[in-house]
Amino acid sequence: METIGARLKEIREKSDLTLDEFANKINLTKGIIWSYEFGKKEPSINHLKRIAEFFNISLEFLIYGVDKKIDINLNEELIKDQFFMTVDEIEVSQDELLEVIAYIKAKRIVKKELMK
Repeated sequence: METIGARLKEIREKSDLTLDEFANKINLTKGIIWSYEFGKKEPSINHLKRIAEFFNISLEFLIYGVDKKIDINLNEELIKDQFFMTVDEIEVSQDELLEVIAYIKAKRIVKKELMK
């Protein structure tokens, strides 16, 4: 599995940037970038955001190597039972979840009708 550091190095090199050039452009030290690329340190979330913004890539791509998009069909009972969701630190009940799904469906129907 490719690491964040290996991905960072590959992206930087494809952009024809040296360690010094890249570090200067994102206001970090050459040593920090080197330590990320060789797996000596894990980048902070702030540094990950800065790097992703600079290269115009998603955090998901930088971290996982793919732009992760997870489709969940919440109509399936099995899926609803496998996920634990909270709003304001309070668990969302299955009834509340079904209400949200119904609301989204109704809103889409109304929007579709208005577009005609």
